Amino acid sequence: MSTPLKRVARLALLVAIGILSSVIALQCLRFILIYSGPQFDVVIFNDRVIGGTEDKLAAWLLGTLSGAAAVFCGRRIWSMARRSGSEPHQ
Repeated sequence: MSTPLKRVARLALLVAIGILSSVIALQCLRFILIYSGPQFDVVIFNDRVIGGTEDKLAAWLLGTLSGAAAVFCGRRIWSMARRSGSEPHQ
């Protein structure tokens, strides 16, 4: 049985990780959508190609992993909320 302080700390950590993961996943999606548009194929910045296939693949991988972490945190928060409502108060 965990103490209420540990529950609050665990909940705060899950919320922080979940929000950050969601933001990262959405930014990766935004990057992929912007650089997949019909207006250009690649952007050259300081002699480096940005928006090429490797960058889109890396953004897709990072976005997928971040989205999975966000979903995991959301599920844990949901299960913690459901469990806390069914426990008797002391």
